[in-house]
Amino acid sequence: MQYGELDKRSLDILARAIHDHLPGLTTLELNGNMVDAEDECIENVREALKSHGHEDALDELDDMEEPGEDDEEQKEDEDDEEDKTELKQEEAAQKPNAVVDKATDALAELMGRVAIGGDSL
Repeated sequence: MQYGELDKRSLDILARAIHDHLPGLTTLELNGNMVDAEDECIENVREALKSHGHEDALDELDDMEEPGEDDEEQKEDEDDEEDKTELKQEEAAQKPNAVVDKATDALAELMGRVAIGGDSL
């Protein structure tokens, strides 16, 4: 059950299932799930295993993810995408201005060559 993205609710259900239906469970690996290793649901799992005499069945929990950690990472990724989108929109908005500026310069140069009356350059 490692890295199964199990949360507190899931592990509470697992603890009840172990207690009620899995007396033969001798090894359980929960590392990498979405709960603090010190959470009450982990203690519930330990107690359920202990009720069947398998208090050492739970493997070390040294790579548990903090609840909400993925949410923060996802929000940061979304913010980065928004920033990139805004930058692209700004660049796209500047391109027509650059075209207009270039055309204006070309028109000004042409107008500088125009003469009214008999004087021409």
